[in-house]
Amino acid sequence: MTRSLQGEMEDLPGLVKQSQDTLVQAEKLIEGIQKHWLIRGYIEQGEARYPEVRPGDVLGGGPVN
Repeated sequence: MTRSLQGEMEDLPGLVKQSQDTLVQAEKLIEGIQKHWLIRGYIEQGEARYPEVRPGDVLGGGPVN
């Protein structure tokens, strides 16, 4: 049992790193969703943190911020 537990303990730093990377990616995804023009109207806005992204901005028809 001690060997099994030791193996799990050796894997722990990798698991922590993967968890941190996953949280960073989830945070980026959530920020992107908050910026999206279609969803933005449904999110309660306090102070404006992100500029609005319109379809034309993404498709090349509008200004680039």
